[in-house]
Amino acid sequence: TAQPAAAAELATLDVIADGRFDASVGRATARQLGYLLVEQQALRDPLGELGLGTQDRRYLTLSGGASTTWTFGFGAHRAIGGLELRGDRFRDTDHDGMRAALVGTRGTGAASLAFDLAAGDRIVITPAVRVDLSRTAPTPMTEGPDAFAMVLARWDTVPSPRLAARALVTHELAIKGSAGWYVRLPTLLELFGNRGTIVGSPELRAERGPSADVGVVWAPARAIGLVDRIVIESAVFASRPRDTIALISSAGFAARAENVGGTQSYGAELVAGARFGKLVSVSGAYTRLVTEQRTPDPNLDGRALTRTPGHLLHVHADVTRRIARRLVTLHADAAVQSTSYLDRANFQRVPGRVLVGSGARVEVGGGLAVAVAVANLRGTRIVDVPAERAIDMPTAMALSDVAGFPLPGRTFYLSLDWTY
Repeated sequence: TAQPAAAAELATLDVIADGRFDASVGRATARQLGYLLVEQQALRDPLGELGLGTQDRRYLTLSGGASTTWTFGFGAHRAIGGLELRGDRFRDTDHDGMRAALVGTRGTGAASLAFDLAAGDRIVITPAVRVDLSRTAPTPMTEGPDAFAMVLARWDTVPSPRLAARALVTHELAIKGSAGWYVRLPTLLELFGNRGTIVGSPELRAERGPSADVGVVWAPARAIGLVDRIVIESAVFASRPRDTIALISSAGFAARAENVGGTQSYGAELVAGARFGKLVSVSGAYTRLVTEQRTPDPNLDGRALTRTPGHLLHVHADVTRRIARRLVTLHADAAVQSTSYLDRANFQRVPGRVLVGSGARVEVGGGLAVAVAVANLRGTRIVDVPAERAIDMPTAMALSDVAGFPLPGRTFYLSLDWTY
């Protein structure tokens, strides 16, 4: 009798605690934040279906940190300073007993300083700077030609200065913008991976480069006909980083973060919301994003970054009113996403999709409410990918997320929330 094949399995358990404490000291106000994360993962892949060989591994991630931010007002101006400390520890244990446990650590400290300088009653200019200092002692790679090769600990010092300004044109219209140098340190997942679908990259460098944005916000305080609340915000942005970090898919569904070199990104965002007659609320958000790799390789130059759809649209509408003294909310939403890619050459495509959902929430009493929601209301499982050439036929592919993993069809959610 044929035995059923064992499937790859990745289980995760998270415990998260955080707290906040605010205080006033003379003319200054202070905010303290702290958090602790404990994450336990288990990966069982007896048949090597992920493309990384047979595995039975356990991973433990410990992460904790604290920050303090002080705000001091002087006249019409304000100074803001902050300190941040963070520590992370990752342990990879092989339950097959083939090797000793691997342990990686990272410690990070950051200091920031900003000034809100009022230029009259309507203009505020904010110069700011942040400096991150990080020490990383990562675990070695466990696959490939450099498997288990020693990786030396390293220090990274990355400043990120920025200048921002905002101007109140009228009481309802504001313009804002900023320009500077941004820094993105590798995340724990990118450095250490989960050794299942994400493989760690111990030599990953920080992403950094110039960026700028400018936008406008219109939020009238008075009603306009039946519209008693309205806000519209739009912005354009651009960046040109080096050592850009991107997740690149390889064998099976496994992916690894890589520094893909120089890239450029630019685009625009539009967010709008309105409420009609204190009853119906409608909101929408659209993002147009263009990403391009900058490389001498003609096969990659100008290609889009992985996992970055060029078009994103989300629309939400809800109706709220009291029925039998209970607050009842009905909602509907739609999410639209264009094609994205899994590889640098843009050969492995993730098809675009349109997902529709709906739901309801009812207050039961005593601060308790019950909600039911339906995601992917149409039960979409297969989408058609348009052909690249006129002579080709469209290709049917599974509905997937940006990592290429299949998404479920029609899904039902039941939840309770309590407010005190």
